[in-house]
Amino acid sequence: MNKTENMAAMLLTLTQSDEWFRLCDSDEGIREANDSLQVMLDKLAADNPDEMMEKLWEAVCRVCDACSAAAMLYGIRVANSIRDVSAQSLSLTMQALRQNRIKAGI
Repeated sequence: MNKTENMAAMLLTLTQSDEWFRLCDSDEGIREANDSLQVMLDKLAADNPDEMMEKLWEAVCRVCDACSAAAMLYGIRVANSIRDVSAQSLSLTMQALRQNRIKAGI
């Protein structure tokens, strides 16, 4: 597996976990958006063939999956940045403490 395939497999694993489903089921924004989408799709279904509606659902799901993947990757990058800044802050604090000790003759 290459790096892209590994990342896709990891994201698929994350979005198929019980925790992910609980998060999606309990998030009010997701529930409201899903309810609104379902209302619109039900209206469209009355006037369109089942095959078209299945293709529309597949397209909607692909968009949702792509957005989820992008959001998770962004979250990982943000977490890494916070970790890097936090680690750097500790280093800078330690350096400042050493300099203060040197100035104080300790």
